[in-house]
Amino acid sequence: MLIDWFTVAAQIVNFLILVALLRFFLYRRILDAIATRQGKIAAAFTESETREHEAQQTVDEHAAELERMAEERPHRLEQLEAEMRQERSRMLAELRHEIEEIRDDWYRGVLDERERLIDELETRLAAGAEVVARAALTDLADLDLESRMIDVFLRRLEAMDEGQLGSLVAAIGDATTTEVASSFPVPSESRSRIRDRVADRLGVTRSDFRVDPSLGCGIELRAGGRTVGWSLDRYLDQMRAALEDVVESSTGDVGTEHSTS
Repeated sequence: MLIDWFTVAAQIVNFLILVALLRFFLYRRILDAIATRQGKIAAAFTESETREHEAQQTVDEHAAELERMAEERPHRLEQLEAEMRQERSRMLAELRHEIEEIRDDWYRGVLDERERLIDELETRLAAGAEVVARAALTDLADLDLESRMIDVFLRRLEAMDEGQLGSLVAAIGDATTTEVASSFPVPSESRSRIRDRVADRLGVTRSDFRVDPSLGCGIELRAGGRTVGWSLDRYLDQMRAALEDVVESSTGDVGTEHSTS
């Protein structure tokens, strides 16, 4: 068999031309594409490493923050408990103060109402006490009430002991006149009796008489800022004390609660 060297040579030339064409038109592009792909892969890998590093850094920061919070938690809890206790104490103090104000206002209202009731009862009793006392004493003693009061007044002046008498004389001092006040006009005969008794006990010969409606029902000697006598007001004071006891018994729980709070 004869070899056609021309054909062989032509085939070799064609192959070489094909390789050259493939290298120039296809292989170079493949290499460029591969190089570009490798660059993208390298960039992605670098970016991934960077992100991984950042993620690890974030994890480390979060872990450090969690550790710090765990270390601070007991202190924060103590601080929070202290703040809660302080706020509770403040709120309780405000509430206690409000309750005390309400209770004080209510208690003052009770006391005012009690005083008003006592004053009203005392006023009503004082308005009718003189009439009742006058009628009762007149019926019992068969004497005029005014004469009876004068007799009581003179007995009290006579019954003064040395200490009381000395104190009254010292209070009178150099005064030459005493005053006899009464809730009624004193008759002339009774005035003479009173002057004689005053002169005998106190050494003052002059006594001026005047009517003083503020006595209510009574008669008294006034000298040197001191008084000696008898008045229905004294019994009214006793009545007032009794009324206070009655009202106090009805409001005693309120007073006890307020005083012990």
